Amino acid sequence: MPDKNPTNRKSDQQKVSHTVHHESRVDLEFTSPFPPSFEFEKLGEVVPNGADRAFRMVEKQSDHRQEIEKQAVANETFKTRVGLVSGLVFVLALLGCSTYLLSEGKNLEGGLLSSGGFIAITLAFLGVNKTKSTERIEKTRIMASVTQSGARRSSNKNKRRS
Repeated sequence: MPDKNPTNRKSDQQKVSHTVHHESRVDLEFTSPFPPSFEFEKLGEVVPNGADRAFRMVEKQSDHRQEIEKQAVANETFKTRVGLVSGLVFVLALLGCSTYLLSEGKNLEGGLLSSGGFIAITLAFLGVNKTKSTERIEKTRIMASVTQSGARRSSNKNKRRS
């Protein structure tokens, strides 16, 4: 049944206007030591020779890291050589002592000394190899987690874009 009240008809005819605000947000992520080129332009505007200074800073950091890595490799090589020389001296001393004992007719003592020494060297060798193997496994695990996290970040970026 139609409404005969003219005020109700007026309200039915009023138009409602809406204002819609749309906000966008863009997150940039880069893994390079250098920002994108448009960031370099801004850096050059804010800091005199900013881009050049940033490049020099990255180059210095890279040189420093490479020097540290060289020193670490040199230290590891030195430790390995000292270990090998020590092991050689130990084995030669064992052979000399056991040979002396065997030549003096002390077969039991000479045999035990040489057998015990060789067992000790074998266990030390196996222990070093196990430690190196454990280190390799740990490094592989770390590299895999870094790779997976990078892949996750990439897939998250692709999800955000769609």
